[in-house]
Amino acid sequence: MDFDKDNYSAGDEVTAKIKVRRPDGEKLLDGSRLEYECMIPISGGTFTKITGYEALNGQGEYTLNFQIPSTADMTVLSIALRSYMGYFADAPFVSSYSVPILKKDAIAVQFFPEFATDDNFSLVADVPNKIYFQVLSDEKDEDAKKEPIEFFNAKLLQVNGGDTNVVKKVIKHIHQGRGSFIMIPDASTKYFL
Repeated sequence: MDFDKDNYSAGDEVTAKIKVRRPDGEKLLDGSRLEYECMIPISGGTFTKITGYEALNGQGEYTLNFQIPSTADMTVLSIALRSYMGYFADAPFVSSYSVPILKKDAIAVQFFPEFATDDNFSLVADVPNKIYFQVLSDEKDEDAKKEPIEFFNAKLLQVNGGDTNVVKKVIKHIHQGRGSFIMIPDASTKYFL
């Protein structure tokens, strides 16, 4: 199973490409099917169940799409799969896959401007600045290990008074939630990733 993202948040759309192969490498028989199940805990102690029983295409593939409820209360999304390969009295091949779910209030972004004086990292207004960053999990549990968060795209936002503008549309991590970008900061403005 290949997820379209490294991690998701509540409310995100999930797309996962599922490829089923026989152990001997032979083509799957017509009628090969896939059953999937995902239990999503919701705030308040209830669950949403996402299930399906779908035909695989001739290459043994299926694309799964669903939306994580905005009220999901979880840290990992797990999907159980059962593959039926079209044989008489076919016992299913069972597997499961997981991907992290991030809570928007449990993400810490740290910035490290390239320019520094006396251990004071600061931006220099009106000139190009190279800024390094890292994105980590920030669970409220003090004993929890802060893990790097890999993401596909982020935006650098500029907040000036009540106005919010996008300064950079696509910022990507290079490795384990770390990366860099160049910008020309304005001294009277706050910035957010």
